[in-house]
Amino acid sequence: MRALKKLLSLTLALAMSLSLLCVSAQAANPVTITTEKMYNLAGDKVTLSDVISEEDITDSRNKTYHIYHLPTDAIITFESSPIDSLPEDSAYRMYHAYYHVYGLKWSEESQEYEWTGKSISGNKVGESTSVTLADIKAEIPEFDLLSVGIGHGDAGDPTGAYVTFDGESSAAPNTPSTSAEPAAEGSCFTFSNEPVGYALITTGNNSERWTCLTMIVPDGTTCTVIVPKGASLEYTDSEIVDNLQGVDGGFASIDGKLIREVEEPTTVEISNGRSHCSYTAYSGGHILEHANFVTQSVLDTIMAESPSDVEMVSTIECMTSKTMQLVDKWALESVDRAVGLTPPYLAYKDLRTNITRSDFAAVAVELYEVMSGESAPKQEENPFSDVESYGSGYMILQAYALGIVNCTNAEGTLFNPDGLVTREQAAVMLSRVYEKLGGTIPSTSATTFSDDGKVSGYAKSAVAFMADKGIVGGVGDNQFNPQGNAKCEEALVIALRMLETLK
Repeated sequence: MRALKKLLSLTLALAMSLSLLCVSAQAANPVTITTEKMYNLAGDKVTLSDVISEEDITDSRNKTYHIYHLPTDAIITFESSPIDSLPEDSAYRMYHAYYHVYGLKWSEESQEYEWTGKSISGNKVGESTSVTLADIKAEIPEFDLLSVGIGHGDAGDPTGAYVTFDGESSAAPNTPSTSAEPAAEGSCFTFSNEPVGYALITTGNNSERWTCLTMIVPDGTTCTVIVPKGASLEYTDSEIVDNLQGVDGGFASIDGKLIREVEEPTTVEISNGRSHCSYTAYSGGHILEHANFVTQSVLDTIMAESPSDVEMVSTIECMTSKTMQLVDKWALESVDRAVGLTPPYLAYKDLRTNITRSDFAAVAVELYEVMSGESAPKQEENPFSDVESYGSGYMILQAYALGIVNCTNAEGTLFNPDGLVTREQAAVMLSRVYEKLGGTIPSTSATTFSDDGKVSGYAKSAVAFMADKGIVGGVGDNQFNPQGNAKCEEALVIALRMLETLK
């Protein structure tokens, strides 16, 4: 799971703040890239002395990349302000600054650029450092692209660009088509042995922890995945678990892999180890199915090294068939059908728990994309100091760009991503999706629920409309319980109802 989240975070981060390269003829010019608006930093800059050309390219995930192309004599300069010059409230004050140059090459297998294992980096706090093509080739002899940027310790993906030098790299391959046929439905995971039990396993690091329901299988078990035409597979595969108590925590040795948009049904066999499997249709990247499994010997290692991270599950009362998540029985059928509305960061959680503002925003974005048939827009500037511009934060900013979510403080700088969503707030956010799609919410000053007096004024029209359409319902005795917390399963159920009722 950690590998998948890092892969998703990296993909979204690159789509937001990095650049690719392409060639055309126009006058050379300098370009300076800064992240002051994104990270609230005082002066981190990457300057490209000359740029032959630049243009936008949309990749197979419908993410737009801005591309820079440099002449062979260009100079890349990194500048960063001292840590003590950063704002007092900056989360990055505690981290040293560093610059990096990573070599990337195109992989025909994964259909994406992968790190070559070669890089240049160095600490540079309050200094200016420049590198040339000769400096780079001394450490990175072969590359298709270079990722250049500035980071601050472990505080997030660094700012920067994707660049290359004319004549020093192979041409970037054609972007895969985004017009693939929808992936086939039905179960695609087959295990060579029956499970012997289940466990809730917690992984992550000090800043983020998550718990996954995991199938326990005998040693030697393999998972065979049939990837339908037009679908993609993201998975991790590991036979060794180590560094459980290390800085990164979790499963340091898991190897994340990606198979993108297959042209014909493809079979993949995942070997021993703790493996997380998730595959998605390419159009929009919506999840179709998801599974976790761990072999008995690996589980024994986890329990010996970090027993507090494992909770054995003696009885599974109800579990989704597509995503292997705990769910209440009343919601099972709908949640199974709503799997295409399940955002990546919700696909491994206990759906019986209360949903956060971050996760509901992601559900709303998924719903908008499915109903509109279009990708949600990208928010160019991040107004929130408590939201990163990549990973789960990327979908928060998409929801903000759509007008679905707002700030939670008068200054407009906080989102409170871990805050819980009330039932009336859920109705309001869904109504905003409907309005963004061109629908109209009739204005009203009252609902038909007996606890109408507890419904906030701003929410009455949305609650009344959604209730009238059968999208939201009461909790008994004609009460809506507007200030009660909405659960993850409820969010998916009402999103599915809206899709089926109002599309």
